[in-house]
Amino acid sequence: PGKMGLEFAGRVSAVGSSVTDLKEGDRVFGMGSGCFGKRARTNRERVAKISDNVSCAEAASMPLVFCTVLG
Repeated sequence: PGKMGLEFAGRVSAVGSSVTDLKEGDRVFGMGSGCFGKRARTNRERVAKISDNVSCAEAASMPLVFCTVLG
């Protein structure tokens, strides 16, 4: 088995100066490392906005499912 805690869902609390399409408070999901904590940091390329009709719990499971299908 690989590492656990690689996927997340939540709200943006801060963005880097080069990020122009996300803002504080946006609902997002993605992959990073150390995502079992209250905060996670990752690259913009590993984050996507959550659709209004998707819960955070559903969104948090999507990255791993996608990677499993492709792997």
